[in-house]
Amino acid sequence: MATILIIDDEQAHREHAAKILRAAGYHVQLAEGGAQGLERIAESAPDLVLCDAMMPEVDGYAVLEKVRANAATRCLPFAMFTALRVKGIRSEAKRLGAQDFLYKPYAAEELLAMVRRLLGSAGPAGPAS
Repeated sequence: MATILIIDDEQAHREHAAKILRAAGYHVQLAEGGAQGLERIAESAPDLVLCDAMMPEVDGYAVLEKVRANAATRCLPFAMFTALRVKGIRSEAKRLGAQDFLYKPYAAEELLAMVRRLLGSAGPAGPAS
C-alpha cells in the first residue's frame, strides 16, 4: 500500500486531503509544517509527498529543495498545493523539482488523479508490475 505524506500547516486541509486519500485506500501520514515534514520523510520514506507551498518557518519550497538535495530522496515524487494565486508560483515549484501542482480548493477526483499519476498506478497498491 502506498504511503502519502501530507505536509500542511492548516489542520483542516490536512484532514480534508487525508480523508479523501484514506477513502481511496492509501496509507496517509500527516505533518504540521515543513520541519516536521522533513523529519517524517527521513523517518518513514513515504512513496509520495504532498506539500503546501506557503507555510510559516519552513515553507514548501524549502522542503522541496532539501528533498531534491538529498541523494536518498532526490527522486521522491513530490507535489505542491496552495490557495495563493500568484503569478509564477507554479513555475517556481516546477523549477525546483515538483512534479505536479494543485490549487486549493480542489475536487477529490483532482487530488486522486494527481496522486495516481505521480505513483504511476491506478490505485493505492503502488506501481503496477
